[in-house]
Amino acid sequence: MHDNYAAVLSMCFICGVPIMATGECVCRGDPHCFAFDANRFNQQHDLHTSNVCAYVMATDRCGGKGTYAISALLELVKDISSVKSFVGGIGVHYSNPRKDGEQQIMMMPGPQIFFGAEMFTEFPKRIDDHLFEMVPAVFVHPKDFSKGVTEVMSYTLPNGVNIQYDGIKGVKINNDALAPGTPRCGLCGNDDGVYDDQDFLMGNNVNGIKCKGLPADGAALTVTTNKQHFVNSWFLHTTTHACNEICSPTTPFIRTLSFCHLPTSVLEFMTLIDNIFINDPTQDAQEAFTFNDSGNI
Repeated sequence: MHDNYAAVLSMCFICGVPIMATGECVCRGDPHCFAFDANRFNQQHDLHTSNVCAYVMATDRCGGKGTYAISALLELVKDISSVKSFVGGIGVHYSNPRKDGEQQIMMMPGPQIFFGAEMFTEFPKRIDDHLFEMVPAVFVHPKDFSKGVTEVMSYTLPNGVNIQYDGIKGVKINNDALAPGTPRCGLCGNDDGVYDDQDFLMGNNVNGIKCKGLPADGAALTVTTNKQHFVNSWFLHTTTHACNEICSPTTPFIRTLSFCHLPTSVLEFMTLIDNIFINDPTQDAQEAFTFNDSGNI
């Protein structure tokens, strides 16, 4: 959605005019997530979760070969007495037809961007048709981003999908630029303009296949009416000790990328990436963002 349109919607809110779905997927706060087709002013559309670990937010890998997957890392808040979590960082995996293999990108607090082995903090920057910028924070809803935020990191993928992350706990995804007919699934729903049961298609972590501690009964890419099982089904990979205790309490923990622990060097970052994509105890090598035999993540 264009910034001008977002500004108009914001003014309509101020004028008291009801606001419908914006075509954006947002996760913010602790966290409150709203699908592409959801109305962020309707509490019944709020997908509120206190889960930890990494989860697929939006992807075109919905039963066939796709090009991208966007994940959110949910971390526990620092208050140990709280069960709340927040979006501590964003991961992107992109299959670039002009490049061999998969491209791995991380949006981290700082703000920092990791593109493969390269880390940078100055914007704008363009790498292989991936565009990274700092842009004004647009609040279609007063809580779209964290309080006091005026600028956010903006990352536009080669396919036009745009991600904005405030580096604190708010993320906004827009995939209006995708070609018509492109499959869309994940916690952000199917983005068909209608908020209904089709926005609750299950991911691939069903019946304990990836994480036994996150129950999700049913079959991948079928509708569920259980919102907690829906969230659990889009589990992607383990992250922190808290996550590992849920998924593999008897497995020695292998540290994976935690956005509460920022890498201090490119070498450390690549070691952490290897732990996610190769050494993660819950998955086979490279499974984190790739397909199983059925074509699902």
